[in-house]
Amino acid sequence: MGKSILDSSTQYSKFNESNNFEIDDFTEVSDYGVEDIPDIEEYQSLKNKKTVLTSSEQARLSELMVKLKDKILSVEKLNTILQSVAYMQKYFRDNTVNLVTTLKEDITVFCENKKTEISNYVTTCKTGILNYMKRLTVKDVYNASTTYFQCNIVTYSNNGSVDIYLCVNDNNGAGIKGISPTATAYWSKLSLKGDKGEPGSNLVWNGEWNSSTTYDISALVWFNGGMYVSKTDNNMGNIPTIEANDYWQFWEYVMPNGSVTKEQLNNSLTFEIDGKQLKHKTATLTLNTASWNEKTQMIEVLGVNATNTVIVSPTPPNQDAYSEAGIICSNQDLDSLTFTCKETPSEDIVVNVIILEV
Repeated sequence: MGKSILDSSTQYSKFNESNNFEIDDFTEVSDYGVEDIPDIEEYQSLKNKKTVLTSSEQARLSELMVKLKDKILSVEKLNTILQSVAYMQKYFRDNTVNLVTTLKEDITVFCENKKTEISNYVTTCKTGILNYMKRLTVKDVYNASTTYFQCNIVTYSNNGSVDIYLCVNDNNGAGIKGISPTATAYWSKLSLKGDKGEPGSNLVWNGEWNSSTTYDISALVWFNGGMYVSKTDNNMGNIPTIEANDYWQFWEYVMPNGSVTKEQLNNSLTFEIDGKQLKHKTATLTLNTASWNEKTQMIEVLGVNATNTVIVSPTPPNQDAYSEAGIICSNQDLDSLTFTCKETPSEDIVVNVIILEV
C-alpha cells in the first residue's frame, strides 16, 4: 500500500498550512493534435529508455516537457492535484466540519433554552391571568368608607344608571378609600345593568348570537362556547369577543367563576324569551378523564329534558383544555347530558350548566 500524498517528502502543492494556503498555478490542459504526435512519441521513448539518458537526451526531454506541458499529464502535475485535494479535505475536516458541529450544538442548545424560556413565560402569563380571575370578588354596592383592593367588583349608581366596576389600581396593595368608581385611574367599568336589582339582574336571554339581530343593552347571548352581555343598545353585527370592546362584555367578567354562589346566581339572574320569564337551575359537572368511552361521556343532570334550553360553559381554568379537546354538548335527554370530544383530554374538565325552562 502506497504512502499518503500528505506524507510525501516532496511539496507539490502550495495549498498547505505552512504556505498560508496559496493557490496552485493550475493551467488548462488541451488535447493534442496530429502535429504533436511526433513530439509525444519522442517524449515517451525518452521516458521509457532503460539506460541512463545522456546529457543531450536529458536536455531534449526537458525541452519536450516544456513544449508538451499543456498536452500531457505528468506525474508531478498529478501529484500536485492530488496533494492539493488532500490538503483541502484535511482542512475541511479539521476546521469546517468541527466548526459546523460546534455551531450545530450551540444552536440546538440556544433553541432549547429559548423554547423553555418561551414556555415558562407563557405558563407564567397564563397562571397570572387565572390567578387574577380567581381573585375577582364581588363587594356589592360601592361604599365610600370601604377600603377596596385590586380585583374587587362593585356596583355604582351614576346618572340614573347602575354600572359594574372593577378595581384595577389599589396603590400597590395599600387599598383605596373614597375614590369614586368613575375615576378611570383606579376603576374600570365592566358592564351595564338595569336600574333595579342585584349585580347581573334584568339580563334578557337571546339565545345564540346572530349577526343580523339587533340587541339592546343587557341582552345575554351565547357565542363560540361562552356567554356575552350587550353593553349598548342598537348592537348589531358586532362579533362578541373575550377582548375588551365597546359592544360586548364576556360573561366571566360579569359573573366571575367563584365570585358568587349558585344561590346568589339563581337569585340574581332573570332570563326572558318573548316576554316570558324563564325558570332556571345551575349545575357544575366534572368530565372525568377515565369516563370517556369512544370519545363520548354521558352525565346525569337533574332537571334537563329533551326540549329545554341548556347553556354549557367550561370554568376559566378549563377553557383551554375544553377547546383543545374539541368538546361539545352533543345531546340532551331526561336528566342527562351527553358530551363528545375530538381528542380525549388528559385531565378532568369542570363545566358550568344553566338549565332554562318556561
